[in-house]
Amino acid sequence: MIKASPSDASMSGNSSKHFGSTVKRDFQVVGKSGLTMLKCTQLIEQIADFEGRIVISNGAISVDGRSMIDMLQLAAVSGTVLTFEISGRDADQAMHRIESLMANPS
Repeated sequence: MIKASPSDASMSGNSSKHFGSTVKRDFQVVGKSGLTMLKCTQLIEQIADFEGRIVISNGAISVDGRSMIDMLQLAAVSGTVLTFEISGRDADQAMHRIESLMANPS
């Protein structure tokens, strides 16, 4: 399970001609297993129809949020704070999907 930090949500204007907005939010990884392959798969499924860009960062490491292998490179153990940055016309909707998934402990 990953715990959201609501005070870290932000939104900015257009980031390119193809992207409508950018939403950035921090989530703390909780639970003894950290960011597992199952949680990565669920994340990828939640944003499969999203056309924008998703970047997940752990400190200086930033990866493509559509790649399981990339996400596993984050080595997100319990307590790690991951930053999700989503750019696109429906960035808010994609972030809402991720927030809903992260609120679910399974």
